[in-house]
Amino acid sequence: CFGCHAVAETRVGPSFQDVAALYGKRKDAVAYLVKELKDGSVGKWGSTPMPPETVHETELKSILQWVMEQ
Repeated sequence: CFGCHAVAETRVGPSFQDVAALYGKRKDAVAYLVKELKDGSVGKWGSTPMPPETVHETELKSILQWVMEQ
């Protein structure tokens, strides 16, 4: 994750703080983002694609819970 993202600054992808700010009001934010990461996406934060993640869903949930606290 830290290759493309940082806590407070935009790199290749958005900062974790920006992700938390955008999705933080969603009650299903972690579940929604797990699906987004597993499927991959492009165009939500610019033209650089987010490749599908192969990390186990349990680990993704832990990572995303941390991101949502930023």
